[in-house]
Amino acid sequence: MATAVYKEVWTFSGSNGRWTEVWYVARTAGPQTNPVPMSVISARLVLSPPAYQLEKIRISDVVNPRITGQQDVNMPGSRPVTTLNLPSDSAAVYGVGSTVNGARRQWRLRGLSSADLSLSPTFPKGFESPSLQRNVKAFIFVLASNGYVIYNRETPKELAYKPPRATKADGSIIPGLTTITLSAPLTLIAGDRIRIRKANKKDLPGLNGAYDVTPATSATWVISYSTPENQSVNMTTGDAVIERFHSDSVIDPALTRFLFWGSRQTKNAATGSRGRPYARRARSQA
Repeated sequence: MATAVYKEVWTFSGSNGRWTEVWYVARTAGPQTNPVPMSVISARLVLSPPAYQLEKIRISDVVNPRITGQQDVNMPGSRPVTTLNLPSDSAAVYGVGSTVNGARRQWRLRGLSSADLSLSPTFPKGFESPSLQRNVKAFIFVLASNGYVIYNRETPKELAYKPPRATKADGSIIPGLTTITLSAPLTLIAGDRIRIRKANKKDLPGLNGAYDVTPATSATWVISYSTPENQSVNMTTGDAVIERFHSDSVIDPALTRFLFWGSRQTKNAATGSRGRPYARRARSQA
């Protein structure tokens, strides 16, 4: 049976907020017949005190999002309580890597104890406790053993093509749709999307991004976008690339390392607002 990549969105909660962690895994069956193994869940819960809880895991096929399931967990963290809990917006930021394709990503680990992270003039980026380091390595090892991957885009160099220029965006043919004309054809296969980059934001606001299209080899592509006043616009900037993702970049525990202690800036933790999409490095006051 063919292997598919599934996106898992893990939802956590605590007394002062909710957050999610996103992982990708290559499996031969969908969430209905192949839920997240308890070994993976238990390894993650060891990283958090009981004040934090894993509520649910939503699972979807990245190629066919309609194949979706939800795994209700509702289990608290299992790390022994010895100190105060850190606020849920505090994050230990890790670099996670794969030996395949040089894939890299950041993982923001939240829901920690104050015994897990420290700052000092010697370590202005912060440092993890030995127990947290051991438990993180154990969790990453379990992820790798269960086929979890870094779902990163393939580059034009890897696919051996030069991104063609986007020369025209014609929204006058079909209302609500726009025909993009390229300087050279692109070949897209099932699961690919076309990504428009560097288009003039003033002439074509909101055009930059990825679009679902019918697989083909063509220099013209119809996308779900409306040009201003449904006009035909000659493009002076912009190109198009194939959005295709690696599915074989299995996480390598040896390439996981602590980067820094940061905090996620949330607009309203009580309502689960995501806030800014980055972790701000905590600074030592010493």
